[in-house]
Amino acid sequence: MPTIPTLSDSLLQQAHAGTSFSPERRAASENAGYQAQAADLMHQCPGITQQDLNRYHRAYSAYLSAHGRCISTMITGGSNFPVRRAEKANESTRNRSHELTELKQRIIARYRRQAKKDDIAEQGGELAIARRKLETLERLQTTMKEANRIIRRKPKYAKTDEKVTALELLNLKSEHIESLFGEDFAGRIGFANYQLTNNNAKIKNTRDRVATLERREAAKLTPADDIIFEGGRIEIDADDDRIRIHHDAKPDRVTIDALKRSGWRWSRLNAAWQRQNTANALYSAKEIAGVGA
Repeated sequence: MPTIPTLSDSLLQQAHAGTSFSPERRAASENAGYQAQAADLMHQCPGITQQDLNRYHRAYSAYLSAHGRCISTMITGGSNFPVRRAEKANESTRNRSHELTELKQRIIARYRRQAKKDDIAEQGGELAIARRKLETLERLQTTMKEANRIIRRKPKYAKTDEKVTALELLNLKSEHIESLFGEDFAGRIGFANYQLTNNNAKIKNTRDRVATLERREAAKLTPADDIIFEGGRIEIDADDDRIRIHHDAKPDRVTIDALKRSGWRWSRLNAAWQRQNTANALYSAKEIAGVGA
């Protein structure tokens, strides 16, 4: 279980020595604020690692260190006040504060992405989810059409026991059935045309999504296709749906520019350039690595 790293007492005391008449009280308040922020980070990132908490601790310490160089005329007096030095210290503190906020946001975003990815994996993957969604939408479309046919039987739009029984066989709830025989704001009875039209559009979009995912699934490569080249290797991570280019040393500017132009993005977490796992990405990786496409 990761723990919140402790801030240095001397750092906390020095942080407000030049800007407060009560640096000890401010130190206690600052420490309480840090503890609350770190606890919030742990709450928003279930499974957070000690490494990420340490990173947040270092960033917070850098912010306090910068703040410790700030001075106020109320504390030091106005005589010979080093205005330029104070301005630089204030700017440095603002920068460290901005970096601290950005770091927390990045950590939270990364864990949320991972949680979403884990949830998708538990549900069988994006393709399985899309197929289930398509089945649900198509079933709803069939239900709405059949319900309207039942409601329009003679006597048209009139509620009868026979119609209610037929609608119940469609697994519609009694309160929903009741509402279908009542007029909506435009005087329509049953499922309105716009409901069928909107659902049909969703069906089309979901079918397109399923087709795209099926093509992507067919184009995926396996780890057995990993390629070693002079100065690095090409990794195919089927589980993470990524192709990565690992270099033994930092590549030259020409190579980096070529990677960026081809849609490769640097992953600090994996220490590699990566793209989505597709045949085009592998072709590009081979071309950049000089191993033939």
